[in-house]
Amino acid sequence: MNLLTDGLYLISTGLLVPCIVALLLCLGQGLFDGGRMVATLRGGGVSPAALADWFHAAAQSAGALPEGFHGLRCRAVAEALIAAESPARAQYLLANYEITADRKLARFGRLAKLGPVLGLIGTLIPMGPALQGLASGDLVQLSTQMQVAFTTTVVGLLVGVIGFLLYQQERRLVFAEISALEFIQRVKFEGAQHA
Repeated sequence: MNLLTDGLYLISTGLLVPCIVALLLCLGQGLFDGGRMVATLRGGGVSPAALADWFHAAAQSAGALPEGFHGLRCRAVAEALIAAESPARAQYLLANYEITADRKLARFGRLAKLGPVLGLIGTLIPMGPALQGLASGDLVQLSTQMQVAFTTTVVGLLVGVIGFLLYQQERRLVFAEISALEFIQRVKFEGAQHA
């Protein structure tokens, strides 16, 4: 029985360093993606709704998008959609854009879920050595292990909050873009009377 519990203890303590490294990588990814999101939102640019309004006002123009639309994230898809010759091609372009957008959303969703899980793992692993330090009267070991436990909890929750906020913002942007692209598809292939 001791061999079994010692083996489990070694496995769990061996997971602490990879857990902390993964947590720091998730934090770095979250901060990087958050910075990119803020830069995108502060960049001014044009909204997907403005794209739909322009297309409707341009009477289903097949020309290039105006200069102001360079900052639009779905610009390439919008241009390909405007140039599409058939409804099937337009539907294919929309479906591909939705798949790409879903991958982005899944990445932020994973970040929101993975951060708290890694934080919890990083909290529970040092509790064993901390309790051993308490039992043996080694307050230095106790305080060191408790510091690791609380720090990983806080960082894990922070990663989860960043992931959740990024997910919510990206979801809003993606829905607005897909709505504008679907509007363009309807106006182009079904005529302005249905728009």
